[in-house]
Amino acid sequence: MDKINVLSLNARGLNSPQKRASVLDLLHRKNIHFAFIQESHFQEANTHRFSNKHYEVTASSCFTKKSKGVLIAIRRNLHYINLGAGGSGDGRITYCKIVYNGIKIALICVYAPNNFEKPFFDSLESILLDLSEYPLLIGGDFNAVRLHQEDRTGVNESYDQKLASRALQKMTNDFNLIDSWRLMNPSSRVFSYYSPRHKTFSRIDYIFVSKSLFQLICETDMIPFPLSDHRAVSCSLEVKTRQTRASRWRFNTTLLQKDDFKNELKQELDFFININKPSVEDPRILWEAVK
Repeated sequence: MDKINVLSLNARGLNSPQKRASVLDLLHRKNIHFAFIQESHFQEANTHRFSNKHYEVTASSCFTKKSKGVLIAIRRNLHYINLGAGGSGDGRITYCKIVYNGIKIALICVYAPNNFEKPFFDSLESILLDLSEYPLLIGGDFNAVRLHQEDRTGVNESYDQKLASRALQKMTNDFNLIDSWRLMNPSSRVFSYYSPRHKTFSRIDYIFVSKSLFQLICETDMIPFPLSDHRAVSCSLEVKTRQTRASRWRFNTTLLQKDDFKNELKQELDFFININKPSVEDPRILWEAVK
């Protein structure tokens, strides 16, 4: 079994070299293979700054100003095939399509607006529809909780929060997505973010997986990161190692169209039969040997 580690983190800006080094060190220490980073605050020309000897940025979406921004980084020593990348042009959504160990997967990084915006969820669902032939692995800060009672403290929920939660529920239901953290922690109330504005704790950072992948999940965790006001969310998937089979030998039937080959084959068969025929009483044994 190969163990694949996935992490999603709202980094709150990566333009500081010290901040980038800290996030990359976290990824390396946790042996992360797929990293979904939100709020990179990069402009397009600077996304390469997050690449180092261990990780490479395979997909990104940036805004015109140093705000928003999402990127996907993959460990360099992971053997995979990159089938292409894309996303929105507003620094909210990016994705890349890969083949790993014979499995096609779409990796998607999401940073939802602070306040509910229906066009954002419409855009996200449109992208997910375009990726319908792939199992999905989605990491992001959705600025919404799926279930108010389980994922947020406090009694009251604003109208904006209700709309965002309904949109998140609809998306996960429509695309058969599993909340990896809740799958492994069905009754835990652990939160990834504290809102000074609402004075509430909430779990708004998620890693969602398609139902075809959820049986591979073996671990989940929430990791404090001192340089951000969000906890990182991680999960691990156990992927069966693909065995490489030796290719089967097949007779080249085109040789039977050549008279020289057929004559030589006939002579060799006659020789084999004449040599072995006196040594066996049952002709069936000779027939099996000839075959």
